[in-house]
Amino acid sequence: MGNNLSNFLRVNGMHYDSIDLDIERKKLVNAMREGLYGQPSSLLMIPAFITVDNEIEEEKEVMVIDAGGTNFRVATAKKLSDGNILIDNFKKYPMPGTNGQISIDEFFEKVVDYIEPILEKTDSISAGFCFSYPVEILPSGDGQLISFSKEVDIVGVNKQLIGAGINQVLESRGKRRLDFVILNDTVAAMLSGMLGAKIEYASYIGYILGTGTNTCYLEECKNIIKNSDAVAMTGHMAINMESGMYDGFKLGKFDKELDDESQNPGDHLMEKMMGGVYQGVVIYKTVKSAVNEGFFSADFASEFAKLDSFSMMQIDDFCANRKGDNDLARMCRNNESDRENLFEIINISFERSSRIAVILFAAVIEQIGEETTPSRPVCITAEGTNFTKSVLFRPKLDRYIKEYLNEELGYYCEIVSFDDATLIGSACAALLRKN
Repeated sequence: MGNNLSNFLRVNGMHYDSIDLDIERKKLVNAMREGLYGQPSSLLMIPAFITVDNEIEEEKEVMVIDAGGTNFRVATAKKLSDGNILIDNFKKYPMPGTNGQISIDEFFEKVVDYIEPILEKTDSISAGFCFSYPVEILPSGDGQLISFSKEVDIVGVNKQLIGAGINQVLESRGKRRLDFVILNDTVAAMLSGMLGAKIEYASYIGYILGTGTNTCYLEECKNIIKNSDAVAMTGHMAINMESGMYDGFKLGKFDKELDDESQNPGDHLMEKMMGGVYQGVVIYKTVKSAVNEGFFSADFASEFAKLDSFSMMQIDDFCANRKGDNDLARMCRNNESDRENLFEIINISFERSSRIAVILFAAVIEQIGEETTPSRPVCITAEGTNFTKSVLFRPKLDRYIKEYLNEELGYYCEIVSFDDATLIGSACAALLRKN
């Protein structure tokens, strides 16, 4: 049955072995360069306009804000004399637009609702704002909205300036304006990795795989041809790739079904192949078709019909304990073949997503162009629940890193993670900006 199920996945374009590592790496590098040169590309390759050469001032307090796929977090932060960042006055709220459609004006009003209490806790006017959605960063530090994603339902987006929009609401309420530094969550993650580095790394990458996915890295300014301000600068600048938007991987049948049903068909295609808000749905659709094709028993089909999707928590619970007391294991309790087939579909899905991730890492390290060794690797600061909590993803990725990056390409990397990485990175950005 296993071979037949694998063939079913191949016929429907859902098997990992349809993704050639070398071919896809070369395609991705070309897309990166096209984005840097201002040529048509699904990779936006957005300059962050944050320099990393200055020292961060100690004991200077700033506001930090993090708009993520699910939560909206606010706090104050400062660098202590021991080099660590102190996060204080922390509050967490639902991300606006996740509980029903709102307008962009309502979004700005809600943001001010969230940050007003923090304004009473600090005199600072500096704010690092980690914004986990496509935005064009301006040399001023503000950011121009491109779009929302991850099923955040906000209408009326038309290149508004984020900082200016918030400041307009603050002024209307008689509050002080803030000096915003807008950055992406991947840039924030990378900055936290640079702050926490204990060895000399060849370069730095930020990687997010949670609700959605994205990547950033340090690019030589001279290569950012599309932006006259960036190309005129010296040294290296963080580039927010918006890698979730990459459209170079061929979608399978059930990827296409999900894309057609999404709020943004044709957009964020790589994210829809591996982001946490999507992967469970794609696995569910795959299992549903396999049920209809007779790969599962009647008992399983009866229990499966009661569900309208799989959550990533349900999937991880099953992978951690396939015979345990969890939702998906209970559907298989009367048939070992059901258990094996369900796990095979899930396993192949994570094999595919880890394969995509290692192709991405390989392409970015190739573009960075620095020689890497086991003692001087590239530092990848990785965040997100699909990366850190998935039972299957990380072991598969580690295997691909060893077999493909290390042994075939001669590239070396070290993956690190930090608590509150996006808040720490946002603080770093605000403090660096003021020097």
